[in-house]
Amino acid sequence: MGKASLDTEFKRYLQIAIGSCDETRMWLELSKDEKYISENDCKEIKDRYNRIGAILSSLWKQWHDVQK
Repeated sequence: MGKASLDTEFKRYLQIAIGSCDETRMWLELSKDEKYISENDCKEIKDRYNRIGAILSSLWKQWHDVQK
């Protein structure tokens, strides 16, 4: 597998990870609205996913800038 192929695969997995993080935050909000989890639990878990999202976004930006 060549470098270009690995770069394409990495980009795809990173995009999936960012999308999954966003989707999880949406499900957390829905779970809170439907009273499956408390507001405090939702905030605590969303804060974690916000940090993960920031890390993934930073990784995307760093990787994207290197590819230019």
